Amino acid sequence: KINFFHIKMSKKYFVILGLFLAAGFLFLNGYSAKAATITSEAAGGAWAATTTWVGGVVPVAGDGVVIATTGSNQVTLDAAASIASTTINSGATLSGAGYTLTLSGSGTPLVVTGTFSNPSTVTYTGTSATNVAAISYGAVNFNGAATYTLSGNTTATSTATIASGATLSGAGYTLTLSGSGTPFSKSNGT
Repeated sequence: KINFFHIKMSKKYFVILGLFLAAGFLFLNGYSAKAATITSEAAGGAWAATTTWVGGVVPVAGDGVVIATTGSNQVTLDAAASIASTTINSGATLSGAGYTLTLSGSGTPLVVTGTFSNPSTVTYTGTSATNVAAISYGAVNFNGAATYTLSGNTTATSTATIASGATLSGAGYTLTLSGSGTPFSKSNGT
């Protein structure tokens, strides 16, 4: 009959066991999902298709996205998408196709050196100083408690909305609203 409480183990084994337990505790408690940078394939495709993205991973909230299509190829939003940021490379195309693109990053979450066609709605939700890409938007929303600064003359062909807590700075540039009805809405923002 073995009594496990009376087995003498060397101090060395207790130290090793303690280190393994501590490492496991730190790993499990300190682990958090890290945002990734997801790059499109040159051939492009539908946003939600795994074949559109290098490595077969569709971007999710918190990810940075690089649109790297070539020629007449493009990435097309096929549903609303929420990510931290996107860069549309020179020669590349992202088509909004009537869907909303929400950008949660601060700094410069939208860089367009290629083409952003049919941008429909872009919603900025950064929580600190954010630069606004100087492009033609369908609608543009400023929803985070931050200061959003135009980086050049900008157009919204539908609406522009400044939510409570948000501030829009023209910084010497013009935001042109060409929508009909009520193209500008401010909900306690500035």
